[in-house]
Amino acid sequence: MCLAELLSFEEFRKKIVIVPLASMEDHGVLPLGTDYIIADCIRAKLAKTFAEKNMCSKTAILPVLPYTVSIEHRAAITAKPATLLLLLREVLASIAKYANSIIILVAHGGVEPVAYMAAREISVENNVRVVLVSVAEAARKVVLRHGLPVTCVLHADPVEASLLLACGERRGVREASFDEVSNYCNMLAKNSPWQRPWVWEEYERVLYPEQPVPALESLGREIVEEVVGMVLDVVNRLEECCSR
Repeated sequence: MCLAELLSFEEFRKKIVIVPLASMEDHGVLPLGTDYIIADCIRAKLAKTFAEKNMCSKTAILPVLPYTVSIEHRAAITAKPATLLLLLREVLASIAKYANSIIILVAHGGVEPVAYMAAREISVENNVRVVLVSVAEAARKVVLRHGLPVTCVLHADPVEASLLLACGERRGVREASFDEVSNYCNMLAKNSPWQRPWVWEEYERVLYPEQPVPALESLGREIVEEVVGMVLDVVNRLEECCSR
């Protein structure tokens, strides 16, 4: 359920509100809006799951915020971290006037530190629980489950390509075998940034692929299900703690 589908803010008042964050940045042969496509796909899957589990009366999912912080990339539509922090604080504070709790669904790693700071401040200042759920964290769990290196979760990688396939987006993606995906991930492990934070100049070849990225649709579906499971777990925990 989207905020726009609610009839009044009174109806909005008792809900756990999900705020998805994405980005618009260079992904080589993959779409500029890769993170946005993935976030909106997960948003749709969550809405379907909530409807199937009769949870629409207690949850609301806002539209995906497509422009956040991508200053580390060679090309992006981006805000400075301080600017986005101010925006997120004000948006979350306005949601906190009505919502039971807030879940920030982070579909772009570059915005996670800013989202964390905003969540911490709003939790303290507005007496509302704000919890982060990270798509990258879910992806790392799944790739480790399959024996792939965590460096497979980087940028314009087989994980993002697999998520795109699972979401019905095929541009810049090549369906491949598990071995091909594993080999690509091992290449990333040898050539990915060693320092944090990183910027793109030294790693252009791995960050912005020029050839279609190998992917497994089944891997993408598994990651989507992992994210949905993480969100459901947080919703249940928020219900338990806030009903005491």
